[in-house]
Amino acid sequence: MSRQVRSYKENATKKGYRVLKAFVLAPEFTDDFINDCRLDNETELSLITADTLFAIYNTYVEMGIEKKLSINTLLRDVVIDKEMVIRSLKK
Repeated sequence: MSRQVRSYKENATKKGYRVLKAFVLAPEFTDDFINDCRLDNETELSLITADTLFAIYNTYVEMGIEKKLSINTLLRDVVIDKEMVIRSLKK
């Protein structure tokens, strides 16, 4: 996984883009995969489950699309915390 993400990052950089973070979306992640991502400082991966993404979407629908989410909320941890993102949207 990290080799593929590094390749995507290099391609984007060559095209003049700056990549801060790569997000991987899946139904769930194993503890081993999460730990491997935490140890890999080069790829800057964040993991988001489908359930978390759907909950964020539902909160946007509930709150109205004009509410903005700080990008810093998504850059903090390897695994995106659903409750933290929703609390951030609701304040």
